[in-house]
Amino acid sequence: MKRINIVSMLVFTFLSIWIMPIFTDIRVYAAEIVVMDDAGLFTESEIDKIEDKAAEISQKYDMNILIATTYEPGFSDNEARDFIESFGSSRYPEGYLAYAINMSDRSYWVDAYGDTYRSLITQDVADTLADKASDELYEGEFYDSAMAFLDRADRELAVSTDPMGWLKKPFIFWEASLIALFVSLIGAAVVTVIMTLLKAKGHQDKQLAYDAAGYGDSLNLMINENRFISHYQTRIRKPKQSSSGHSGGTGSSGHTGSGGHF
Repeated sequence: MKRINIVSMLVFTFLSIWIMPIFTDIRVYAAEIVVMDDAGLFTESEIDKIEDKAAEISQKYDMNILIATTYEPGFSDNEARDFIESFGSSRYPEGYLAYAINMSDRSYWVDAYGDTYRSLITQDVADTLADKASDELYEGEFYDSAMAFLDRADRELAVSTDPMGWLKKPFIFWEASLIALFVSLIGAAVVTVIMTLLKAKGHQDKQLAYDAAGYGDSLNLMINENRFISHYQTRIRKPKQSSSGHSGGTGSSGHTGSGGHF
């Protein structure tokens, strides 16, 4: 027994001196969330809800998630971008997904940093996230803006991280699918009504032409010198063409971002 105890102590001593220092030099990265409200735009309960949603996304996709509000002045035309790119890249050099509101110039910015994050959050996705968040900003609903960003990010990541995500997309974005179906049904109904009216109009024109021809023939029997010629023309008004567009933003080198002012 004593010999076993001595051997165990020697093994433990060896591990403590030679092996353990090796592991202490290894830094293990774990996904984190940060919710900074330096501008005081959220209540305590709102911060708790934002943290819960951010933590859910962070754990689900193993991503660093940042939500920040500030009054810190910047140096470019979008001070929210200045702040989040500087703060985020220094704190999480491995990458992050962030949303920032800067009340200094009333700007907002969505930022994806790091190769893995940028492969999931493309420029089109960043533009979409910024659009969803800005809809609430114009109403002064800062909490709703942050939650809109997180909710849309969760859905976009559910598609981009799943090899079969393109099949699930109609179900993940069911609101958009429902709206598209509704618009299609309305469009089909409108086309049907128009075609029915045009068909009825054409039939009416033919009937008028036939009646006019019969009326002219009866007059020719009585007065051969007079000839009546009738002309009929149907005009269809063409709808005016309309166009719409969206302009997003871009981040600095190594960043994919989008945003604006409110």
